[in-house]
Amino acid sequence: MAVLLLTESILMLRTTAAHTYPERLKGTRGMWIGQHRSRRMTVVPFLALFPGGMIEPFAAWWPMIPLGGETYGLILIPFVIGWEWKARGQSPVVAAKTMGRHVFLLSIIVLGLAVGSFFIGVLSLAAVMIGLIGREWIFVLHRMREEKTPFFSSAKKGIRILGVIPRSPADQMGLTPGEVIERVNAIPVRTENQFYEALQNSGAFTKMEVRDEWGENRYVQRAMYEDEHYELGLVFVEPATHEESVGFF
Repeated sequence: MAVLLLTESILMLRTTAAHTYPERLKGTRGMWIGQHRSRRMTVVPFLALFPGGMIEPFAAWWPMIPLGGETYGLILIPFVIGWEWKARGQSPVVAAKTMGRHVFLLSIIVLGLAVGSFFIGVLSLAAVMIGLIGREWIFVLHRMREEKTPFFSSAKKGIRILGVIPRSPADQMGLTPGEVIERVNAIPVRTENQFYEALQNSGAFTKMEVRDEWGENRYVQRAMYEDEHYELGLVFVEPATHEESVGFF
């Protein structure tokens, strides 16, 4: 259990915006808001000791390890772990790292109980129960944090980025979900249509004024090439006026 939790925490701590995908939906007031969803699954190989007497009848050649007067064989058990969560009230990277730190702390507690079970047998049951209940409680706390004001909502000034396609021009410019593009080539933009119209004035070079999630302004720029997509690989919270669906990629 401790190994599984530790593996899960490492995967969460290494989560980036590229590991989640954006979704656009209508809020309670009819305004467009966004969220990021993460779905991951992995197989964790786990080596366990198995009593030799249960192995020898069907595999006499199996290597045995003498331990405490008994013989044991090593068995490789593949464990499948996975999760699904949504980030609506905060940045998906912040949400993943917060849960990752909590799961890591839980794995240390479970590991300590597992070690103690060598001396007090009942601690092995406590380790399993605390691991299962603790993991579920971490995700319950995450869902409670997501009930606050949506992180991906319309900005009063500029247009908020909901998603960035990996390896796209926008990704190479360092744009990240949650940031607000306020000017493109010195032209103020408030809608997706205005954004693409301003891009037409860039020629071979594009410069943007961006406000990050902490309210700090910065500038990004990049040369544009003829074969690159005009949308730059960006998905905004508010759809273009001609869109009628909630689809994305």
